Amino acid sequence: MKQLIKVLLGFNAISLVHLIRLKPKQFLRACSSAFTASRSMTPKLNLGHILGDRRPTIRLFVRRYEDGILPSEHTMALLSILVAEAPR
Repeated sequence: MKQLIKVLLGFNAISLVHLIRLKPKQFLRACSSAFTASRSMTPKLNLGHILGDRRPTIRLFVRRYEDGILPSEHTMALLSILVAEAPR
C-alpha cells in the first residue's frame, strides 16, 4: 500500500516517459524517487515561527464546510501570514 501511495504522489513527466516506453521497473523507481525528493525538500514550519512576535487580528465569518472550500483553520493561518507580511 505504501508503494502505491509513493507511485501516485511521485507521478511526474519523467516517470510518464518510462511508462510510455513500457519500462515498469524504471517507472516505479522514478515515481518513488520523485516522492522521496519532494518530501525531503518541503520545509516544515509552524505558524508561530513565521509570524514571530507579530499578532495580527483577523475577523472571519465561519460557514458550514462545503465541498471545495478552504477549511476555516487553513484560512485563518493564511490570512494571518498575509496580514503580518502586509504585501503592497
